[in-house]
Amino acid sequence: MSQVNHSGMTVHTLGTGGGPVVSASRAGISTAVVVDGCSYVFDCGMGSIRNYRSHCTWDQLRAIFITHHHSDHIYDLGSYLLTGWQVPGESFSQPIHVYGPAKPPRVPVLHTHGDRLVVPGCCGGDHPMVGTADIVDALINKVFASDVAIRMADEGRSSPNQWVYGHDIEVPAEAKADPVLARHPVMDPFVVYRDAQVVVSAILVDHRLCYPAFGFRIDS
Repeated sequence: MSQVNHSGMTVHTLGTGGGPVVSASRAGISTAVVVDGCSYVFDCGMGSIRNYRSHCTWDQLRAIFITHHHSDHIYDLGSYLLTGWQVPGESFSQPIHVYGPAKPPRVPVLHTHGDRLVVPGCCGGDHPMVGTADIVDALINKVFASDVAIRMADEGRSSPNQWVYGHDIEVPAEAKADPVLARHPVMDPFVVYRDAQVVVSAILVDHRLCYPAFGFRIDS
């Protein structure tokens, strides 16, 4: 493992394989930005966690940012959140914050046009959409709930809810965005995260029917 400890900013492509497919040679979409020994992960594609650990350790991780909720961008999210949770010698050094899309403010309804089914906005039908905070909560308190309970009892760990926090990114009202009529309007970037090393800004981008879908900028 070649851990990044030097000062300055480095960018590490952890995966570039797009789409919900399994590849023997490429991990899913993910990028790590390392600033003065602190790491920030953007998307958590399938298999990217292995590549993260080839460059960084869990005590370096500060935050995770999700561009949108397509499965190939969040497959490994649960792995990132629980693998560094109080494992001896492999642990987070401080709470990890996860930022990503909120639940869309409205859900358009599917309708028919002749013999075709048309989706007028980002989603539709009876399948619910959720925000990033709900996804993080579900991973810790539902999907991996039994694992968490057993490890807390058997290994004396504190609750992962004390280490991992999910946040929905709220689009500023002045952007006048809408999941149907204006998914990616012209707008100014807005700050979603700030610490001693970086300032992370977001802007809405065009990604087919996804709303919201974000592009991120990292300033240091």
